[in-house]
This record gives sequence, C-alpha cells and structure tokens, in this order.
Amino acid sequence: MNTLTLRSVHSSWPDREFYGHLKRITCCELSTHAEFALSGSEDYTIRIWNLNQNEQMSKINNICLSENRTFLAVSTNDKVTLWDTKNCLSVGVIDTYQAVVSVEDSGDHVITSGYRNELIYWSRSDTGWSQKKVSVPPRQLAQVSKINSLDICPDGSLTAAVERDGILMIHQNFDQSKPIAELLFDDSLQQCYWISTEHLVVHGLRGLYWLKFRHGS
Repeated sequence: MNTLTLRSVHSSWPDREFYGHLKRITCCELSTHAEFALSGSEDYTIRIWNLNQNEQMSKINNICLSENRTFLAVSTNDKVTLWDTKNCLSVGVIDTYQAVVSVEDSGDHVITSGYRNELIYWSRSDTGWSQKKVSVPPRQLAQVSKINSLDICPDGSLTAAVERDGILMIHQNFDQSKPIAELLFDDSLQQCYWISTEHLVVHGLRGLYWLKFRHGS
C-alpha cells in the first residue's frame, strides 16, 4: 500500500490519508507530539509529512553518513543539506539536483552523482562550496550506473569505488578518466571504507576484505 493512513484510536475509519509514494510503504515513524511523520517506501524515497497542515514537507532521495558518523548529508529535490550529527545543526547547503554518494569525515568534501555521465566533487571553504565536475567517458558509463559505494580517503587524495560486479576502482585526485588501480573480486561488492591513506576495507556478500594500497600495487 503506497498511502500513509492516519487513524484515531477511537475509530476504525481513516482520519487522514497522505499520497505521494509510488510504491509500498515499508516503515513509518511519528514525532514526539505527532506533528510530523516520516515514511520510507520501496520507491527508494523517504518523505516527511506535516500532519497539522495535511501536506508533504519534503522528499528525501538519498542520505549518506560520514564514516566517523559526525556528518549526515541529505539529498532532497534541489539541494543537499549537510548536518552536524552531534549538535543537530545544519552546517551547509549545496544547490544541486544530484544525489549525495559520499561525505568525508571532516565534512569539507562531498561527492554527488546524477543521471548524466558526471560526478561532482564539492569542497567547502569560508566563501562557500566550490565544485569540480568530472565527466565520465562513455565506455565507463555502465560502470558508474553499477557503483554501490564510493569513499574518499582521509587526506582527500584518493577515491575508491566498488560495484556489484566485483570491481574495486581507485582514482587519484578524483580523476575519473583512468583509475590508478583496479581489482576484481569473485564477489558482489557492497561498500568500501578508507581506514587511512593506505588501508581500505571492502564489504562484499561473502565477507570483509582488508586491503593495503600503495601506488602501483
């Protein structure tokens, strides 16, 4: 069922119904005073509802948490909002229709991807956010669509990406034209995490892989 239904405990009839999800709703949570509702669906979106005004407040397309869990990036229709999880404060907004795929531990670097053949590397400074647009060659377009996870190493010099076909790709300075290293696994890779500038953990369906990376090896 793709409709969010609000019922009174004193009646079996629906009090209010909220429409927006395209597929079955799988989870729902109410705020403390029942002013807002948060719902998740098989359409891969999270939606926030204002129960007092009977309307949808926002549609969340994607979320990404930094490895140290200090920053949370949330993609809505036209922007990415970066949150400080410790203080529950918004610390930055990026105007983009792309979805966030990676957040560095410092919160100063964010990667977004879109439906076209490009990724964008965002850097934060005192004057705001600057971007570096990276166009992916057509031969690599299929690889971009299959990427499950992407992570930036702590010093920001290397980017690792894993895809479900079992390929790990490492790029330098976010140059997607040619990876400096590729490794094929007999596994469907799900996530990757940089532990340091030399150590990388890759999570597949068959287990965890601990890798030590050096240029040229």
